[in-house]
Amino acid sequence: MGLNDVTTRLREQLAGDPPGAPFDDRCERWLERFLHRAQAAELAMLPRRHQRALDQMRRTGRACAQHARVEARFDDAERWEALAALARDESDRRDVDLHQLAEIWLELMHPYVLETRALRHHHPYSRLSDIDPLLLERPVDLGTVERALRRLRIVEPLAQRVASCILGVPE
Repeated sequence: MGLNDVTTRLREQLAGDPPGAPFDDRCERWLERFLHRAQAAELAMLPRRHQRALDQMRRTGRACAQHARVEARFDDAERWEALAALARDESDRRDVDLHQLAEIWLELMHPYVLETRALRHHHPYSRLSDIDPLLLERPVDLGTVERALRRLRIVEPLAQRVASCILGVPE
């Protein structure tokens, strides 16, 4: 559902010019409820490509952490787990711009995509998941990922980023 669809439905709902209401405790509870639901759905509102990139980042981070544990590199395992946690859908952690996080991951995966395309030249299309075997065989360097993620902007939680809204409160 795009912005045009939302505004059209909103205009239809407000066509009867419903009366305004003062902002009271009941309105505040509804607003908090809607903001909580919007924050929980923040990952789902990203483009599918970004959702897949974050999922791949999470899976790769967990796999690399497990591999590091097997090799007794516990510090590296902890660092990989922290990177995987960035990509998880956790409603209590929203200080990272998920769109930008996905873009950085996709940028890091570009050489893997090019290599996989060269190997699969008879396939006209490729998906991000096509690079998974290569990525697990030859993971991206942990330091490279951490350096790239230093560019991440810290953002306010969604509830603090909302400047205004139209709140419909049932009677």
